[in-house]
Amino acid sequence: MRAHGTCTIRWWVFTAVALFIWIAAPMALADEVMLRDGSRIVGTNVRIIDGHLLMNTAFATDLSIPMDQVTSISTDAPVAIDLPSGERFIGSLAADKKGITVNTPAGATPVAVRDIAGMWDPKGPSPEDLAIEAKKPKWSGRFEFGIDGRTGNSERTTVQGGASLLRTTPSNRTNFYVRGRLEEQNGKRSANELFVGTSHEFDLNDRLFVFGKLDLETDEFEDLDLRATTQVGLGYFFIQDDRRELKGRVGAGYRHEDFGAGGTTNEAILSLGYDSWWSVSDRSRLTHGGVYTPAFGDFSDYTLTLDTGLEIALSDDKAWKLRLGMRNEYDSEPVPGVEELDTTYFANIAFDW
Repeated sequence: MRAHGTCTIRWWVFTAVALFIWIAAPMALADEVMLRDGSRIVGTNVRIIDGHLLMNTAFATDLSIPMDQVTSISTDAPVAIDLPSGERFIGSLAADKKGITVNTPAGATPVAVRDIAGMWDPKGPSPEDLAIEAKKPKWSGRFEFGIDGRTGNSERTTVQGGASLLRTTPSNRTNFYVRGRLEEQNGKRSANELFVGTSHEFDLNDRLFVFGKLDLETDEFEDLDLRATTQVGLGYFFIQDDRRELKGRVGAGYRHEDFGAGGTTNEAILSLGYDSWWSVSDRSRLTHGGVYTPAFGDFSDYTLTLDTGLEIALSDDKAWKLRLGMRNEYDSEPVPGVEELDTTYFANIAFDW
């Protein structure tokens, strides 16, 4: 009985010690930050980037604190820190009444909080690596396709779609795009149009940018063999955050048109346009844009395009989307026999990469 009781006591002691270690382990790995107002914040993964301290806490990921509000920092795991002098230390930080010290293999080195230019996990990329990576061009793209049909008293089949390729850097954006629509009604083609273009935006500052555009268009049922439009000008971001964006453009350019009947027009144009998007929810986004291009000296001769769409994510990674929308294209002076307004409705499946 005594041996059995001794084993039971040892088992309870072992369980209690293991439970204490399990509970205390996360606490032991916590970092601590003290602020000027006396607040004490406990978390993990403390970094200093561009004058802000970032850390993960129980209530926030990447909590951002201006460095002028930080009075002391202590860490359990080693961190890498840079000083304005160019010195770099790797070690854990300890805080006391005199300030903070970096505990390196070579010994303890006192460091003033205000002198820490950067801090990061030494196992991860350095600020230099991140800066190099940020400057590299990023490529993304989209494919979309839709088909619509109707049978009964009349038969109609519409196929439409497009693709785009976007190249971005911290200071500029280049976009290539193509869009087309083909329709047959009662065995006869009733729509056949193709639109190809490219645009480039180069930032002058956080809001202002310059742009250039080239658009090529052909439309069988507008008797349009080719419409080539070039534009250059200035743009401005009126709104730009994580959930919405609105930018406007103003510029000038040149428009060349060839018509199947043999007519040709060449004219200088003005250009006024805008693009916007708004994240309605985590899985849906509303887009809208327009461009107005009147001829120089004759504002009654113009084209106007409005494009509105609603994107709904179909997959958890948001790569697959359902895109619903309407496109209005208005030509104030079309060739005889062609209507001024051309309206297209679409319901496409899109894939982003």
